[in-house]
Amino acid sequence: MPRLRLWTARLLVVLSPILVGLFLLASRHHATLFDLVPAWSDDIMYWHQAKTFAQVGFANGYYSWDENPARLGGYYTWGAAIPMFYGALMRVFGDALNVIPLLHYGLLSVALLAWVLLSRPTSGQSLLYALFFATFAPVTLYNVTSMTVTLHVVTAIALAAGFVYVWQHPQNRRALLMLGALLCVVTQLRLTWAVFCLPYALLWVRGRRWHWKLLAMLLGGVSGVGLAWLMFSTGAPYPHFFNQQPSVSHLLAALVENVLKNLRWMYVGWANEAIIRYLCFGALAYLGVLVWRMRRHPDATLRWAVYTSAFSLLSVMGVVFALYIVNAWNDYRIFATHLLFVLLVLAAFRRYLLMIITIASMLVLLPETLEIYDQWTQDHLVAERSAHVAYWQEQFAGVLAYDPDAPNAWCNTLSHSVTFLYEDADVLLAVPAGIGLSSPLFHIATLPYKARWLLIENGSYERRKAYLNVRPLLEVQNGRLYENLDTLCQQP
Repeated sequence: MPRLRLWTARLLVVLSPILVGLFLLASRHHATLFDLVPAWSDDIMYWHQAKTFAQVGFANGYYSWDENPARLGGYYTWGAAIPMFYGALMRVFGDALNVIPLLHYGLLSVALLAWVLLSRPTSGQSLLYALFFATFAPVTLYNVTSMTVTLHVVTAIALAAGFVYVWQHPQNRRALLMLGALLCVVTQLRLTWAVFCLPYALLWVRGRRWHWKLLAMLLGGVSGVGLAWLMFSTGAPYPHFFNQQPSVSHLLAALVENVLKNLRWMYVGWANEAIIRYLCFGALAYLGVLVWRMRRHPDATLRWAVYTSAFSLLSVMGVVFALYIVNAWNDYRIFATHLLFVLLVLAAFRRYLLMIITIASMLVLLPETLEIYDQWTQDHLVAERSAHVAYWQEQFAGVLAYDPDAPNAWCNTLSHSVTFLYEDADVLLAVPAGIGLSSPLFHIATLPYKARWLLIENGSYERRKAYLNVRPLLEVQNGRLYENLDTLCQQP
């Protein structure tokens, strides 16, 4: 009987976020996961890039911002690994508009099952984990979208399980190798996961003398920077600090300015956004206390857990505040998943304070979380969306087509006005796989446009017609599709 209770509690850990997600969809919107459709911005890009990779592999047009492609390959700002990952799964499970949320639930279940099997929580721990995942807002908010937050939640769980296991089984070299392989993969999904390369490298020299540890730190740092740079190079440049590239003489001033700006934005946004920032600072302070107390602690495994958690969180927060944007859910998506790693690791070693505080914070903000959830979910549940996408696919047939023999990738690229990422998203969803999407059209400074196809919203053509050499092809929802005659892609 006690064993049955234990595994029932562990099963609840695996099912809790799924049951909550299905319940919210059914009770608040009378819908299921099968009714979801990508709704806006990155949501659309993730799905379309994955569909492209599933159908044409790497022979696609450019996904970019301002017609500024990646140094390596033709994918959007998050690099090539995410389209490859989702695209490979789409080859197996199909490319329906709801496929990414469905895949996320499957991946989340597998990750939580792995966490349960590797960390072997008690009944009490399992109930705490179940309550945590049932209330953790980043999972609740993003489970209706095709955004990658759930994928990074899965990554945080997998890394936490892997590190906890190798700390507790220091002689298992096979597990250590598998964790290294996992790190190589996840750093291509998001470059901030590269901060774990240094503590991972130190695991290979446990018990060795200081010069071995110094060498491991050097190799771990170099490998982390190298993996992060590879991911960075496969993503199209985006206009934030990472890609502004200030001159060396102005670098320090630019860094200070960016940090101060981000600190001023600590309070900006929904309370859900701000609370994750506060929880990260609170976790960092708590870990600082633990680091001080653990200096001579006899349990080396616990010291590894505390030091790795403190280093990873401090590094990520430093990178984000110095080089990224603390605003508009950008930092939220990063901080929430790295905070999750810390909470799971500490809870595995029976340090529950931060997890309990996080659960309490999520419960206090539950009314706002549900308000945001309803707003986002309504965008993804418009009943006519799938029919609209099918309609525009029919309209594009014979007018807009992927060319496998195109002389260059720009001949399979469509540059579009930013409005089509939001108000008129169904038109972009209908663009044939293989054709890359570049936005926003009106920000491009270098003329003529490089893409063969231009999708321009009503009113913008008149302002730009003096420098456009185009042929109108099709009236679309709130705009028109043109062929750009300044390219060398036209058939003879």
